Amino acid sequence: MLRPATFIPANRLSDGQMNLVLLRDNARILGDYSGLQVYKKAETLIDNALYYGIHGSLNFSGDLREDVLQRTAAIIKQAKNKTRNAMGIDQFGFSASIGDDQKGRGGTNNAAGPGATNIPLLGDEADPYAAEKWAYLEVWKKHRAFFNAWKPAFKETDKNGWQGMTQKSVKWPNQDAKDKILAYFADRVAFFKDQNFVIKTYNQSIEKSGHHFLYHQIDRKWQGVPNRVDFKRVLHSGGISALAEAGLFQRENMSLWVENGILRKNIEGGVGAESSINSSFILAGASGEAYQSQYQAAIKGFTPDQIIKLVVAITAALGAIVTLVGAVRNKRPAPFASAQLIDTKEYSADESDWKQLTLDPLQPTPETTDNTTLYLAAGAAALLLLNGKK
Repeated sequence: MLRPATFIPANRLSDGQMNLVLLRDNARILGDYSGLQVYKKAETLIDNALYYGIHGSLNFSGDLREDVLQRTAAIIKQAKNKTRNAMGIDQFGFSASIGDDQKGRGGTNNAAGPGATNIPLLGDEADPYAAEKWAYLEVWKKHRAFFNAWKPAFKETDKNGWQGMTQKSVKWPNQDAKDKILAYFADRVAFFKDQNFVIKTYNQSIEKSGHHFLYHQIDRKWQGVPNRVDFKRVLHSGGISALAEAGLFQRENMSLWVENGILRKNIEGGVGAESSINSSFILAGASGEAYQSQYQAAIKGFTPDQIIKLVVAITAALGAIVTLVGAVRNKRPAPFASAQLIDTKEYSADESDWKQLTLDPLQPTPETTDNTTLYLAAGAAALLLLNGKK
Protein backbone atom coordinates (compact mmCIF):
# COMPACT_ATOMS: atom_id res chain seq x y z
CA MET A 1 0.00 0.00 0.00
CA LEU A 2 1.47 3.33 -1.08
CA ARG A 3 0.68 6.45 0.87
CA PRO A 4 -1.11 9.09 -1.22
CA ALA A 5 0.82 11.90 -2.85
CA THR A 6 1.40 15.05 -0.82
CA PHE A 7 -0.71 18.06 -1.80
CA ILE A 8 1.74 20.68 -3.12
CA PRO A 9 0.77 24.10 -1.65
CA ALA A 10 2.92 26.00 -4.14
CA ASN A 11 2.08 29.47 -2.82
CA ARG A 12 3.54 28.45 0.55
CA LEU A 13 6.73 26.81 -0.70
CA SER A 14 10.04 27.96 -2.10
CA ASP A 15 11.44 26.11 -5.11
CA GLY A 16 13.79 24.29 -2.75
CA GLN A 17 11.03 23.29 -0.36
CA MET A 18 8.86 22.02 -3.21
CA ASN A 19 11.81 20.00 -4.52
CA LEU A 20 12.22 18.32 -1.14
CA VAL A 21 8.50 17.69 -0.66
CA LEU A 22 8.54 15.85 -4.01
CA LEU A 23 11.74 14.04 -3.07
CA ARG A 24 10.11 12.97 0.20
CA ASP A 25 7.20 11.53 -1.77
CA ASN A 26 9.70 9.58 -3.86
CA ALA A 27 11.30 8.15 -0.72
CA ARG A 28 7.84 7.27 0.63
CA ILE A 29 6.87 5.44 -2.56
CA LEU A 30 10.07 3.39 -2.55
CA GLY A 31 9.95 2.79 1.20
CA ASP A 32 6.32 1.67 1.13
CA TYR A 33 7.00 -0.62 -1.84
CA SER A 34 10.28 -2.18 -0.72
CA GLY A 35 10.03 -1.98 3.06
CA LEU A 36 13.72 -1.06 3.16
CA GLN A 37 14.74 1.11 6.10
CA VAL A 38 17.12 3.23 4.06
CA TYR A 39 14.15 4.94 2.39
CA LYS A 40 12.48 5.49 5.75
CA LYS A 41 15.71 7.14 6.92
CA ALA A 42 15.80 9.31 3.80
CA GLU A 43 12.20 10.38 4.44
CA THR A 44 13.07 11.35 8.01
CA LEU A 45 16.14 13.26 6.82
CA ILE A 46 14.00 15.31 4.44
CA ASP A 47 11.24 15.81 7.01
CA ASN A 48 13.71 17.21 9.53
CA ALA A 49 15.22 19.58 6.97
CA LEU A 50 11.78 20.90 5.98
CA TYR A 51 10.66 21.28 9.57
CA TYR A 52 13.69 23.19 10.81
CA GLY A 53 14.08 25.26 7.64
CA ILE A 54 16.29 24.50 4.65
CA HIS A 55 17.17 28.13 3.90
CA GLY A 56 19.03 28.62 7.15
CA SER A 57 21.73 26.53 8.79
CA LEU A 58 21.59 22.86 7.87
CA ASN A 59 22.82 20.19 10.25
CA PHE A 60 22.60 16.47 9.65
CA SER A 61 22.73 13.95 12.47
CA GLY A 62 23.01 10.17 12.46
CA ASP A 63 24.83 7.70 10.26
CA LEU A 64 24.77 8.84 6.61
CA ARG A 65 27.19 6.29 5.19
CA GLU A 66 24.59 4.64 2.96
CA ASP A 67 24.63 5.92 -0.63
CA VAL A 68 20.94 6.86 -0.67
CA LEU A 69 21.34 9.01 2.45
CA GLN A 70 24.47 10.70 1.13
CA ARG A 71 22.69 11.63 -2.08
CA THR A 72 19.64 12.79 -0.16
CA ALA A 73 21.79 15.06 2.02
CA ALA A 74 23.48 16.47 -1.09
CA ILE A 75 20.10 17.32 -2.67
CA ILE A 76 18.93 18.99 0.55
CA LYS A 77 22.06 21.17 0.52
CA GLN A 78 21.41 22.17 -3.09
CA ALA A 79 17.80 23.05 -2.24
CA LYS A 80 19.05 25.58 0.32
CA ASN A 81 19.75 28.21 -2.36
CA LYS A 82 16.50 27.75 -4.30
CA THR A 83 14.65 30.55 -2.55
CA ARG A 84 12.25 31.72 -5.25
CA ASN A 85 8.61 31.12 -4.39
CA ALA A 86 7.55 27.87 -6.09
CA MET A 87 4.86 29.54 -8.19
CA GLY A 88 6.91 32.58 -9.10
CA ILE A 89 5.62 35.21 -6.68
CA ASP A 90 7.87 37.20 -4.37
CA GLN A 91 9.64 35.06 -1.76
CA PHE A 92 7.87 37.24 0.83
CA GLY A 93 5.07 34.70 0.79
CA PHE A 94 6.65 31.41 1.84
CA SER A 95 7.41 30.19 5.32
CA ALA A 96 10.92 29.75 6.64
CA SER A 97 10.10 26.25 7.84
CA ILE A 98 7.36 23.71 7.32
CA GLY A 99 5.78 22.10 10.34
CA ASP A 100 3.48 19.10 10.39
CA ASP A 101 0.68 21.25 8.94
CA GLN A 102 3.01 22.53 6.17
CA LYS A 103 2.38 26.13 7.19
CA GLY A 104 5.26 26.83 9.54
CA ARG A 105 5.80 30.11 11.33
CA GLY A 106 4.67 32.59 8.70
CA GLY A 107 6.69 34.66 6.30
CA THR A 108 7.38 38.08 7.80
CA ASN A 109 6.42 40.60 10.44
CA ASN A 110 3.76 43.28 10.32
CA ALA A 111 6.24 46.13 10.46
CA ALA A 112 7.19 45.40 6.84
CA GLY A 113 3.63 44.85 5.66
CA PRO A 114 0.89 42.26 6.11
CA GLY A 115 2.24 38.95 7.36
CA ALA A 116 1.66 35.69 5.53
CA THR A 117 0.82 33.77 8.70
CA ASN A 118 -2.94 34.33 8.49
CA ILE A 119 -3.22 34.18 4.71
CA PRO A 120 -4.69 30.80 3.67
CA LEU A 121 -3.21 28.29 1.32
CA LEU A 122 -4.40 28.50 -2.24
CA GLY A 123 -6.33 25.36 -3.03
CA ASP A 124 -7.89 25.34 0.44
CA GLU A 125 -11.63 24.94 -0.09
CA ALA A 126 -12.26 26.12 3.48
CA ASP A 127 -11.48 29.73 2.56
CA PRO A 128 -13.18 31.02 -0.60
CA TYR A 129 -11.34 34.35 -0.28
CA ALA A 130 -7.80 32.98 -0.45
CA ALA A 131 -7.18 34.70 -3.79
CA GLU A 132 -8.29 38.09 -2.47
CA LYS A 133 -6.05 37.81 0.58
CA TRP A 134 -3.02 36.88 -1.49
CA ALA A 135 -3.84 39.74 -3.88
CA TYR A 136 -3.89 42.17 -0.98
CA LEU A 137 -0.44 40.95 0.05
CA GLU A 138 0.83 41.68 -3.47
CA VAL A 139 -0.84 45.11 -3.58
CA TRP A 140 0.77 46.02 -0.28
CA LYS A 141 4.22 45.11 -1.59
CA LYS A 142 3.83 47.00 -4.86
CA HIS A 143 2.25 50.13 -3.39
CA ARG A 144 3.89 50.11 0.02
CA ALA A 145 4.92 53.77 -0.24
CA PHE A 146 1.32 54.85 -0.70
CA PHE A 147 0.06 52.81 2.22
CA ASN A 148 2.83 54.07 4.51
CA ALA A 149 2.28 57.71 3.53
CA TRP A 150 -1.49 57.83 3.34
CA LYS A 151 -2.37 55.56 6.27
CA PRO A 152 -5.76 54.40 4.94
CA ALA A 153 -8.53 53.32 7.29
CA PHE A 154 -7.59 49.64 7.08
CA LYS A 155 -4.34 48.56 8.70
CA GLU A 156 -1.62 46.26 7.49
CA THR A 157 -1.98 44.32 10.74
CA ASP A 158 -5.63 43.53 10.00
CA LYS A 159 -5.82 40.08 8.41
CA ASN A 160 -9.06 41.15 6.74
CA GLY A 161 -7.57 44.38 5.42
CA TRP A 162 -8.23 43.30 1.86
CA GLN A 163 -11.95 43.78 2.50
CA GLY A 164 -11.41 47.51 2.85
CA MET A 165 -9.87 47.93 -0.61
CA THR A 166 -13.17 48.81 -2.29
CA GLN A 167 -15.06 50.25 0.67
CA LYS A 168 -16.42 53.79 0.42
CA SER A 169 -15.01 54.59 3.85
CA VAL A 170 -11.46 54.52 2.49
CA LYS A 171 -10.14 58.07 2.00
CA TRP A 172 -8.15 57.94 -1.20
CA PRO A 173 -5.88 60.95 -1.88
CA ASN A 174 -7.13 61.26 -5.46
CA GLN A 175 -9.05 59.34 -8.11
CA ASP A 176 -5.92 58.43 -10.06
CA ALA A 177 -4.34 56.65 -7.07
CA LYS A 178 -7.60 54.88 -6.35
CA ASP A 179 -8.04 53.67 -9.94
CA LYS A 180 -4.44 52.56 -10.22
CA ILE A 181 -4.38 50.57 -6.99
CA LEU A 182 -7.83 49.02 -7.36
CA ALA A 183 -7.03 47.98 -10.94
CA TYR A 184 -3.87 46.25 -9.74
CA PHE A 185 -5.82 44.60 -6.93
CA ALA A 186 -8.43 43.28 -9.40
CA ASP A 187 -5.67 42.01 -11.69
CA ARG A 188 -3.97 40.13 -8.86
CA VAL A 189 -7.26 38.64 -7.65
CA ALA A 190 -7.80 37.25 -11.15
CA PHE A 191 -4.23 35.94 -11.24
CA PHE A 192 -4.50 34.13 -7.91
CA LYS A 193 -7.89 32.66 -8.77
CA ASP A 194 -6.39 31.24 -11.96
CA GLN A 195 -3.35 30.01 -10.06
CA ASN A 196 -5.56 28.46 -7.43
CA PHE A 197 -7.29 26.51 -10.19
CA VAL A 198 -3.97 25.42 -11.71
CA ILE A 199 -2.55 24.30 -8.34
CA LYS A 200 -5.58 22.15 -7.60
CA THR A 201 -5.68 20.73 -11.13
CA TYR A 202 -1.99 19.82 -11.06
CA ASN A 203 -2.29 18.16 -7.68
CA GLN A 204 -5.15 16.07 -9.01
CA SER A 205 -3.67 15.22 -12.41
CA ILE A 206 0.13 15.50 -12.77
CA GLU A 207 0.93 12.06 -11.35
CA LYS A 208 -1.90 10.48 -13.34
CA SER A 209 -0.44 12.00 -16.52
CA GLY A 210 3.19 10.99 -15.93
CA HIS A 211 3.43 8.17 -18.48
CA HIS A 212 2.40 10.57 -21.23
CA PHE A 213 5.92 12.03 -20.91
CA LEU A 214 7.72 8.70 -20.61
CA TYR A 215 10.82 9.69 -22.61
CA HIS A 216 11.42 13.00 -20.85
CA GLN A 217 14.51 11.80 -18.97
CA ILE A 218 16.33 10.03 -21.83
CA ASP A 219 19.72 11.71 -22.09
CA ARG A 220 20.07 13.73 -25.29
CA LYS A 221 23.76 12.69 -25.46
CA TRP A 222 22.76 9.11 -26.27
CA GLN A 223 23.43 8.44 -29.95
CA GLY A 224 21.73 5.02 -30.13
CA VAL A 225 18.16 6.26 -29.74
CA PRO A 226 15.75 5.37 -32.60
CA ASN A 227 14.54 8.35 -34.62
CA ARG A 228 10.95 8.29 -33.41
CA VAL A 229 12.00 7.91 -29.77
CA ASP A 230 14.38 10.84 -30.16
CA PHE A 231 11.62 12.95 -31.73
CA LYS A 232 9.20 12.13 -28.94
CA ARG A 233 11.92 12.69 -26.34
CA VAL A 234 12.08 16.30 -27.54
CA LEU A 235 8.29 16.56 -27.43
CA HIS A 236 8.08 15.08 -23.94
CA SER A 237 10.81 17.38 -22.63
CA GLY A 238 9.00 20.34 -24.18
CA GLY A 239 5.75 19.20 -22.61
CA ILE A 240 7.34 19.26 -19.16
CA SER A 241 8.49 22.82 -19.86
CA ALA A 242 4.98 23.83 -21.01
CA LEU A 243 3.39 22.45 -17.85
CA ALA A 244 5.99 24.19 -15.69
CA GLU A 245 5.47 27.52 -17.46
CA ALA A 246 1.68 27.27 -17.29
CA GLY A 247 1.85 26.78 -13.53
CA LEU A 248 4.79 29.17 -13.04
CA PHE A 249 6.75 26.29 -11.50
CA GLN A 250 10.44 25.56 -11.85
CA ARG A 251 10.99 23.01 -14.62
CA GLU A 252 13.14 20.83 -12.37
CA ASN A 253 10.27 20.41 -9.95
CA MET A 254 7.76 19.66 -12.69
CA SER A 255 10.06 16.95 -14.07
CA LEU A 256 10.39 15.42 -10.61
CA TRP A 257 6.62 15.57 -10.07
CA VAL A 258 6.03 13.71 -13.34
CA GLU A 259 8.71 11.16 -12.48
CA ASN A 260 7.01 10.43 -9.15
CA GLY A 261 3.80 9.77 -11.04
CA ILE A 262 5.49 7.31 -13.39
CA LEU A 263 7.05 5.45 -10.46
CA ARG A 264 3.80 5.34 -8.46
CA LYS A 265 1.66 4.20 -11.39
CA ASN A 266 4.24 1.57 -12.39
CA ILE A 267 4.02 0.09 -8.90
CA GLU A 268 0.23 0.31 -8.72
CA GLY A 269 -0.11 -1.18 -12.20
CA GLY A 270 2.19 -4.14 -11.58
CA VAL A 271 5.14 -3.00 -13.71
CA GLY A 272 7.36 -2.62 -10.65
CA ALA A 273 9.42 0.21 -9.18
CA GLU A 274 10.76 1.32 -12.54
CA SER A 275 11.86 4.83 -13.49
CA SER A 276 10.83 6.48 -16.76
CA ILE A 277 14.14 5.49 -18.40
CA ASN A 278 13.84 1.87 -17.33
CA SER A 279 10.22 1.88 -18.48
CA SER A 280 11.29 3.15 -21.89
CA PHE A 281 13.57 0.15 -22.32
CA ILE A 282 10.85 -2.23 -21.14
CA LEU A 283 8.66 -0.78 -23.89
CA ALA A 284 11.40 -1.62 -26.42
CA GLY A 285 10.62 -5.31 -25.95
CA ALA A 286 13.17 -7.77 -27.32
CA SER A 287 15.65 -4.98 -28.07
CA GLY A 288 15.30 -3.47 -24.61
CA GLU A 289 18.25 -5.14 -22.94
CA ALA A 290 20.54 -4.29 -25.86
CA TYR A 291 19.45 -0.67 -25.70
CA GLN A 292 19.81 -0.77 -21.93
CA SER A 293 23.32 -2.09 -22.17
CA GLN A 294 24.26 0.66 -24.58
CA TYR A 295 22.63 3.32 -22.43
CA GLN A 296 24.23 1.87 -19.30
CA ALA A 297 21.00 1.80 -17.37
CA ALA A 298 20.12 -0.79 -14.75
CA ILE A 299 17.20 -2.86 -15.99
CA LYS A 300 17.29 -6.64 -16.36
CA GLY A 301 14.92 -9.50 -16.93
CA PHE A 302 11.76 -7.64 -17.89
CA THR A 303 8.78 -9.71 -19.02
CA PRO A 304 6.07 -9.42 -21.70
CA ASP A 305 3.58 -8.99 -18.87
CA GLN A 306 5.40 -5.80 -17.81
CA ILE A 307 5.10 -4.44 -21.34
CA ILE A 308 1.34 -5.02 -21.36
CA LYS A 309 0.91 -3.30 -18.00
CA LEU A 310 3.10 -0.41 -19.11
CA VAL A 311 0.95 0.11 -22.21
CA VAL A 312 -2.12 0.21 -19.95
CA ALA A 313 -0.45 2.93 -17.84
CA ILE A 314 0.41 4.96 -20.95
CA THR A 315 -3.17 4.74 -22.19
CA ALA A 316 -4.52 5.89 -18.82
CA ALA A 317 -2.06 8.80 -18.78
CA LEU A 318 -3.37 9.99 -22.15
CA GLY A 319 -6.87 10.34 -20.73
CA ALA A 320 -5.52 12.24 -17.74
CA ILE A 321 -3.45 14.67 -19.81
CA VAL A 322 -6.37 15.42 -22.14
CA THR A 323 -8.40 16.48 -19.11
CA LEU A 324 -5.53 18.41 -17.51
CA VAL A 325 -4.50 20.36 -20.62
CA GLY A 326 -8.10 21.02 -21.59
CA ALA A 327 -8.65 22.70 -18.23
CA VAL A 328 -5.38 24.58 -17.76
CA ARG A 329 -5.03 25.75 -21.38
CA ASN A 330 -8.13 27.93 -20.91
CA LYS A 331 -6.40 29.75 -18.05
CA ARG A 332 -2.84 29.85 -19.43
CA PRO A 333 -2.91 29.33 -23.23
CA ALA A 334 0.50 30.79 -24.13
CA PRO A 335 2.77 27.99 -22.77
CA PHE A 336 0.96 25.41 -24.88
CA ALA A 337 1.42 27.29 -28.16
CA SER A 338 4.61 25.34 -28.86
CA ALA A 339 3.18 22.06 -27.54
CA GLN A 340 0.21 21.60 -29.84
CA LEU A 341 0.32 17.79 -29.83
CA ILE A 342 0.64 17.46 -26.06
CA ASP A 343 -2.84 16.00 -25.55
CA THR A 344 -2.85 13.57 -28.50
CA LYS A 345 -2.23 9.83 -28.81
CA GLU A 346 0.53 10.48 -31.35
CA TYR A 347 2.47 12.23 -28.59
CA SER A 348 2.48 9.18 -26.29
CA ALA A 349 5.27 6.61 -26.07
CA ASP A 350 4.55 3.44 -28.06
CA GLU A 351 6.15 0.04 -28.62
CA SER A 352 6.49 0.82 -32.32
CA ASP A 353 8.75 3.79 -31.52
CA TRP A 354 11.57 1.34 -30.87
CA LYS A 355 11.18 -0.55 -34.14
CA GLN A 356 11.96 2.29 -36.49
CA LEU A 357 15.63 1.43 -36.62
CA THR A 358 17.40 -1.84 -35.93
CA LEU A 359 19.88 -1.47 -33.09
CA ASP A 360 23.34 -1.11 -34.62
CA PRO A 361 26.01 -2.64 -32.35
CA LEU A 362 28.60 -0.50 -34.11
CA GLN A 363 27.02 2.73 -32.90
CA PRO A 364 29.12 4.44 -30.23
CA THR A 365 28.33 3.72 -26.62
CA PRO A 366 26.98 6.87 -25.00
CA GLU A 367 29.41 8.98 -23.07
CA THR A 368 29.71 7.83 -19.48
CA THR A 369 28.12 10.43 -17.22
CA ASP A 370 28.11 10.62 -13.46
CA ASN A 371 24.52 9.75 -12.49
CA THR A 372 24.39 12.31 -9.71
CA THR A 373 25.29 15.16 -12.04
CA LEU A 374 22.99 13.90 -14.80
CA TYR A 375 19.89 13.50 -12.69
CA LEU A 376 20.27 16.77 -10.84
CA ALA A 377 20.80 18.67 -14.08
CA ALA A 378 17.73 17.02 -15.59
CA GLY A 379 15.55 17.89 -12.64
CA ALA A 380 14.91 14.29 -11.53
CA ALA A 381 16.80 14.27 -8.27
CA ALA A 382 14.43 11.73 -6.76
CA LEU A 383 15.65 9.09 -9.17
CA LEU A 384 18.86 9.02 -7.22
CA LEU A 385 16.97 7.17 -4.52
CA LEU A 386 15.75 4.58 -7.00
CA ASN A 387 19.25 4.02 -8.35
CA GLY A 388 20.78 3.70 -4.90
CA LYS A 389 21.99 0.42 -3.46
CA LYS A 390 19.28 -1.78 -2.04
